Amino acid sequence: MSSDYTPQPKPAEVPSIGKNVGATQPTLKAKALAANKLEVRSNPCRLYSAVFANKSGGTLYYLLFDKAEAPVDGDIPDGISFPVADGQPGYFDYPGGKKFDNGCWVAASSTSASLTLAGASSDFEANFA
Repeated sequence: MSSDYTPQPKPAEVPSIGKNVGATQPTLKAKALAANKLEVRSNPCRLYSAVFANKSGGTLYYLLFDKAEAPVDGDIPDGISFPVADGQPGYFDYPGGKKFDNGCWVAASSTSASLTLAGASSDFEANFA
């Protein structure tokens, strides 16, 4: 996986689910409500943005995975781990797109260094091509 731009969180500017952020070209959307992970795509793609809302009752870490199959507990994320407090939104924004060689998943974890899947308590939306 390439070392593309690492997004910097800006909580005051977090877009809501349904708003197309990050895309510099027409993109496809993937969406999941009340879930613990989102399959953006199961084959190579470019992620432009992912928006998520934490409804868990505690802090969750949102992780990205370059995988064709669903990530499982213990998997190590590709890139950063983004902490989001309960009741708050967060997002990854890649204006030029972040390349995923195998596929792309976003998952909610109760730990930051490796995946410990949280309960089905997050809403997700991603823009990709």
